[in-house]
Amino acid sequence: MGYFTLTGAIDKLTSPSWPATHAQVVSSDLNRQVKSGKWCMEVRYQYVVDHKTFDSRRLSPMNKTACYRDKQVAAAVFERMQPGATIAIRYDPVHPAKAIVYLDDLDVGDVVLVGLILALLPAGIWCVRHAAASLRR
Repeated sequence: MGYFTLTGAIDKLTSPSWPATHAQVVSSDLNRQVKSGKWCMEVRYQYVVDHKTFDSRRLSPMNKTACYRDKQVAAAVFERMQPGATIAIRYDPVHPAKAIVYLDDLDVGDVVLVGLILALLPAGIWCVRHAAASLRR
C-alpha cells in the first residue's frame, strides 16, 4: 500500500512537468455505475515516443476511468474521446509507457497517507530491531 501511495503522489507532483504529445484514441466506453449512479468513461489510446508506439488506458496518475455525476458533462467529454480522435497527453520521460490525459493535484488523502507511511516506516524498523535484540538476549 505504501509503495502505490508514494508512487501515485510522486506522479501527481511530477506529471505537470512531463513532456506533452498527442495520442490517438483507439477505443472509448461510457457506462453508468449501478452503485454510485455516476457516468464513467474508459479510454484506450496510442502514442509514439522516440519511434516506439505505446498503448495506455490511464486518464490521470491514479485513475483509468473518469467519472461524472452529470450525464451531459460525461457525454460532452466522451464526444471528444471517440475512436480516431487526437488528444493531448503527457508521458513520463523516464518511463514513456506511463502516460496521462488529465493532471491531478495532491489531495488531503495523499498527504495523510504519505505522512502515515513516513511515520510508520521508522516505527516498524525500530520494532523489528527491538524484537531481534530481545531474542538475542
